[in-house]
Amino acid sequence: MKRLSFKFTTEQLELLLAFEEARGLADLSEVLHKDPSVVSRNLQRLSEIAPVIIKENRKWQITKLGKELNIESKKFSIAIQGLLNTDPAPSNNAFDANDTALVLINTQKVLEDPPHNAEVVENIKKILNRWRQEKRTVIHVRHISNNPESLFFLKSNSAGFIESLKPTQDEATFEKEKASVLSNLKVQEFLNVKGFPKALLVGFTGNDCIEASARSLSEQGFETFVVADASASLDIIGPDGGLHKAERVHKLAMANIHAYSAKVIKTEEIFHLQK
Repeated sequence: MKRLSFKFTTEQLELLLAFEEARGLADLSEVLHKDPSVVSRNLQRLSEIAPVIIKENRKWQITKLGKELNIESKKFSIAIQGLLNTDPAPSNNAFDANDTALVLINTQKVLEDPPHNAEVVENIKKILNRWRQEKRTVIHVRHISNNPESLFFLKSNSAGFIESLKPTQDEATFEKEKASVLSNLKVQEFLNVKGFPKALLVGFTGNDCIEASARSLSEQGFETFVVADASASLDIIGPDGGLHKAERVHKLAMANIHAYSAKVIKTEEIFHLQK
């Protein structure tokens, strides 16, 4: 039997589709969550396979062939999706909650106020309610400080749990003074004793405590998941004094987590929902 061969990989076809829609290299890099130099090299390789893009006046341009290929790629994608959607069986890619501990990180009042966090809190509530209904294990880990001037001061109201996400009496609660939840050794001890091989992380903040926790849990052998839309980041100031907005920071944090530490998913995947 002769094996089928294809000129382009799936990733290259996705690159060509994204290239046609992008407003330039910077926009394309942001969409793909890749460094511009990496994207530029990939475009060069694409042009070497077939003339789907060409460089004119030092700028890449999509050709007629490239546009035609994109049309066929879209048709193929729609056809495949149609075949998959006719299968009544649950998707094998749906999130499996078996043996998974839900870990709420820093779900505290001090982090409830930013406007972009309202939807995040609602998504955390949905997931938390699901775990409670199915009597699965829930862990709450909050950040504290012994500095009375800190918003995370142990005895302050701002360091308390968000009212709608407060732990119940039978849910484990822990405190930490560093970014990772495993900085409190009792958290890992709890997970090991209970025999949980997987952890699902939600809460705040994506580029700090969530990322640090995902990395340390992964390093300790836990299969780790982070829910992108049930976590959020905050605005940060770069070394040059420039402001980096929370949404952008969060996207980059999730990309970094997904690349090196854990699988990043969305709330809908937990509930087997379709977009």
